[in-house]
Amino acid sequence: MKILSTITHSKRPLIKKFAFSLFILALSCTFSSCQSDNKAQKEPQAGVVVKDFKTYPIKQFATSSGRLIKAYLAKTSLEQTQGLSGVKESELADNEGMIFWYESTGPRRFWMPNTFTNLDIFFLDKNFLVIHIERNVQAHPGMKEPPAIARTPVVYAHHVLELKASSSLAKEIQKGSQLKVLN
Repeated sequence: MKILSTITHSKRPLIKKFAFSLFILALSCTFSSCQSDNKAQKEPQAGVVVKDFKTYPIKQFATSSGRLIKAYLAKTSLEQTQGLSGVKESELADNEGMIFWYESTGPRRFWMPNTFTNLDIFFLDKNFLVIHIERNVQAHPGMKEPPAIARTPVVYAHHVLELKASSSLAKEIQKGSQLKVLN
């Protein structure tokens, strides 16, 4: 028994050093992502155009009147952070927009850094019913304030659709409108 307590007592400083080393390692992983170079992803930054939105998969929707919406699907964090940043009004047809696709309902808030066209932003439930609309959210062609960058209120929604505010299709969609998913 005496030998066991002597061994345990003699290893305490070693165990403390090991535990401290593990703590430092965990702390450094927290601040530096702990990913190998080949798996590291760029941290998305609002307003930075990293990927051409026209290369995103497309979801098509129909309004109650049968008009079609071609929505570019933003599913990843990078795609959602970029949104329609850097897109000029002439690059977006009246029936084109972006659908922000989420796995579950949650608080959603959008803002307009580095945008070049005003947007109508439609907050949708899981069945694509329009539950809230922010109309004519003002573009902000940059990242610096002032003037203030427009922000929507926080809305609990499952998905979010953005269309050009100048689009006649956007004006047709009202709170309570049901969008039908075609693909």
